[in-house]
Amino acid sequence: MTDAWIVCDKGKTGTYNQCLGVATALDLSFESKEVSLKFPWSFLPAKFAKRYNLTPKNLQSLDVFPKPWPRIIIAAGRQSATMALSMASSCYTIFVQDPRVDPALFNLVIAPQHDGLAGKKVIQTIGSIHSLTKEKVAKAAADFASPLAGPYVTVLLGGDSHYYRYTAEAIQQLAIQLRHLITDRYPGASLLITPSRRTKKEHLEILRTALEGVSFDIWDGSGDNPYLAYLGIADAIVVMGDSVSMASEACVTGKPVHIFELPLRHEKFQLFYKQLYLGDHARPLNAEIPAWDHQPLNELKRITPIVKSHLQALSL
Repeated sequence: MTDAWIVCDKGKTGTYNQCLGVATALDLSFESKEVSLKFPWSFLPAKFAKRYNLTPKNLQSLDVFPKPWPRIIIAAGRQSATMALSMASSCYTIFVQDPRVDPALFNLVIAPQHDGLAGKKVIQTIGSIHSLTKEKVAKAAADFASPLAGPYVTVLLGGDSHYYRYTAEAIQQLAIQLRHLITDRYPGASLLITPSRRTKKEHLEILRTALEGVSFDIWDGSGDNPYLAYLGIADAIVVMGDSVSMASEACVTGKPVHIFELPLRHEKFQLFYKQLYLGDHARPLNAEIPAWDHQPLNELKRITPIVKSHLQALSL
């Protein structure tokens, strides 16, 4: 029998990768299940799954959650919180991220400290958990032929979200700070730039123009994504401040990570930055700051024994 199901909202790759990291770290055999709830459950809070004793058949048109259910559900995403709670009477439920309902409804919740959740069933992390390791990025780098000469500064671009809308001025300011960085801190370095799915093409064009005369390469979306290889060969990494997950992944490398801070609409980002800076995992993107003894951040490795102890206590 399969040990666990990874239950995630359809199309949410980032949240799936967090659950994948947990399942892999716990050495569980698992199957992956996508959630796409039907109306009205797709709009209602997850607590209704408990209140009305709903089952997966009540919630989703396609029956992709047939019995026998596994002993463990690892879930992430708003709709997946509802689905996980519909099986909570028979399965041990681990929810990754803030479930937006009382965390006590689950057996265990793993959530970033900046979300402000607390309780006996909550394990707090600095930033997002993920499955990246120093070994994985090093392997990707070993198989990669860079189009430019080193040293390298890898730049992880973000894009518009609920919390921030990029402007041409922000991209221009980024270009100015990148020029300073490879002039003052990493002289002669080449910029290896990879956009996210949220990065607008017009902003990439602004960046190309603003970096004229600098050695840089922007991944054009063709072929395999060089994201891991870029992390692996980097001498330093710049991360846009709109993505907690990208910053968390960059910090696992143990390399200097510079955050390009943005005027985001939620204080959780400022709390996250503060945690990174206090732990010497990252620094703001500022050519004037001194070098520091940067520390790798691997929250999944730290919390895995804690999660295992919870499971062992219940003989799972």
